[in-house]
Amino acid sequence: MTLPQGAEILQFQAQGKDVVFWAIVDENAPVKERTFHLVGTGWELPKTDYEDGIVYLGTVQLGGFVWHVFEEV
Repeated sequence: MTLPQGAEILQFQAQGKDVVFWAIVDENAPVKERTFHLVGTGWELPKTDYEDGIVYLGTVQLGGFVWHVFEEV
């Protein structure tokens, strides 16, 4: 996903049938690619080429499932 640099993710939630998030952004900042993963409870964490791996950002319950949101760092 492309977001303005320095975008601060505030929260993930279910909205209808989707997982959405809100962030504080500077609309005038240059953009940066960011990679997020939605991982179901009991699933393996994604493999990543990034040295530091992934960080946990939040959990969302949707459609009888529990999803965990991670970002590659």
